[in-house]
Amino acid sequence: SLFTTAPDSTESITITGEESASELMQMLSLSPTEVPMLREVVFKDDSDNLIEFEQIASILAPAIFTEETAQGFQPDATYYTYTDENGTWFGFAAKLSSAADAAGIKASVSGIESNVEEITNFFISGAENPSDWKDGAAGGITTRYITFGSGGAFNYGWDNDVLLIGTSYPAFKEAGSRL
Repeated sequence: SLFTTAPDSTESITITGEESASELMQMLSLSPTEVPMLREVVFKDDSDNLIEFEQIASILAPAIFTEETAQGFQPDATYYTYTDENGTWFGFAAKLSSAADAAGIKASVSGIESNVEEITNFFISGAENPSDWKDGAAGGITTRYITFGSGGAFNYGWDNDVLLIGTSYPAFKEAGSRL
């Protein structure tokens, strides 16, 4: 786990790797709760092996996380959900590998801004009516974000060599505070 402060809970979810983005997100849904909760999610296969970042990234955003880009990250990313009164929000933290071309990977990831269609794959309840991209900050992490009229906001930013993504500002901020 990339979290230095423990999550509120941890759950392993077994997947085949053949799931669609929508099917993957449905496995993560929880009922809304008044007291926000950050849950770390560990994706495993039938043999209890960790599913590598490259495989999850290729399900969620294959045009953004091409094989070359995804291989620039360490295979053991940290996935999380943040549940509050508005629903459950997915995100992850992925650390660059020591051999990665950091500038090249960061440039590739910024291409996410021109692919809003893939961004909607990260939302458990869907995302409609996107606004324009804006600059922001959350707990010392400079971010870029886009809000959706249907609720939530896709946030991404870099904490040194760790890419943090979240689908709501509170989720992103909470996950960032635990890195």
